[in-house]
Order: sequence, then C-alpha cells, then structure tokens
Amino acid sequence: MLNLEHLSYSYEGSNGFSIQDISFNIPDGSLVCLLGGNGSGKSTLLYLLSGIFPISKGSIKLDNIEYSKKNINLLREKIALVMQNPNWQIVGSTVKEDAFLGIKSVEEKNKVNMLLSSFLLSDKIDSQVQALSFGQKQKLVLATALYKNPTLLLLDEPFNALDFNAIKEIRSLIKEFISKGVTQIIVSHDLDVILDLSTHIIILEKGRLVYIGKTKESINILLKYNIRPPISWMINGEIISWEELIQIKENEL
Repeated sequence: MLNLEHLSYSYEGSNGFSIQDISFNIPDGSLVCLLGGNGSGKSTLLYLLSGIFPISKGSIKLDNIEYSKKNINLLREKIALVMQNPNWQIVGSTVKEDAFLGIKSVEEKNKVNMLLSSFLLSDKIDSQVQALSFGQKQKLVLATALYKNPTLLLLDEPFNALDFNAIKEIRSLIKEFISKGVTQIIVSHDLDVILDLSTHIIILEKGRLVYIGKTKESINILLKYNIRPPISWMINGEIISWEELIQIKENEL
C-alpha cells in the first residue's frame, strides 16, 4: 500500500508549495495514470515518491515504511524511477559502464543482460553513451531501473521518443510487472498506449489533487480537465488495447 497524508513540497527559495496538501491511498498492484497539464506537479510528485526530494510537510508510507532519513536507503531498494529525460540518469561513459554500475551478483547481471537484449542494445554494449539516440538512451535507463524488480515503479513519460517496437517492449514489461503485483505510477500525455492497462487515474492541477478514481469510472471527466481521452473512447465510447488499435489501423490500410 502506498499512502500519502497531507503531502506538500516547496522548492528551496520558493514562497509557495509546488505540491499542496495531497492525500491518497493506492492499493498494491495498482497501475495509476498520473495526469495533468505542464507545470501541474506530476514530475515533482514522482521525485517525492522516489525519495529524491525531501518532504516539506505531511508524510508518505510504502508498505507501512515511512519516508524518513532513517528509512530512505531501505525504501530506495523498493523503488525504481525513470525520469522523462534519460540524460539526467545516465552516469557511465559507455553502455556497459552505465548498465552494470554497482551491480555485483550474477543474477542481477543476467537480468540486465536480458533487458539490454530485449531493448536491442546488446550490440551497443561497448558504445559511447553520447553515440546513442534519445530512444536508445531511454531504453538504457529503463534496463538499469528495472533489473532489481521494484515494489514501486515510477515512470515519467516512458513512451517518449520510442519507436513502435520499443513501445511494444515497454508495454510488455509493464504487463509483466502487473502480473507480479508491482505498484506502478505512470505519467503519460499519450493515453492511447497506457490507459487500457491502468486501474486508477489521478489528476493534478497547480500542485493540488483535483481528482482520483478508478479508470473505468473516470474517462468521462478527462475533458473537464483538458486531458484528451484515448482515440478509441472518442470514436466508439470504449477503451481498447493499444495492440488492438494498431491492428484496426493496419486493417484500414
């Protein structure tokens, strides 16, 4: 269970709060679509949930473990964050150096190798990171974040700049984590690729929680908050999987 109680956060030097008095509970194994316009606080909330940003007011608990300086290292073993820009998380000069940084066990190395292979990065293992495309960098960050099988997975625009095959791979991984009962919170402006897998929707405006609900009960309110529903919903009033949507488009060609 992920529990937030009156969570607030203020950037250093700021007179106001970027996250303001947010409270909610997320059951284990949920997939939450975190939605809102630019500047609504989505990324800031992910950084708070990851433990990168300190809490200004309120509290967060994961599996009944409270976020604190005492517990932060334990919590970080349970949490994986993939930021919107992969350049913010890559620290190695080569793919190999970055992918295996800090990894010691054979099991973990095998997991990373498997992820690199699934993302078609095995032949890039000795390449300089700056030689990779944006999409390849995104895959590298995902591989280094997912190998430890987190309890809480935080993805900020994970489909950004990815090609068709990479989107399929990311969706496959997300489905795998669903089957394992991992709680996932995903920021995405493109709901066509993720909403069919989600259980809940959370909407932020100016750092405040303005809506939370189960996905099937929430589609009708998206336009109220200037969020575009999936194409299938706008055309037929139903949510279909991304794979089905692609198949329909292919049949029309």
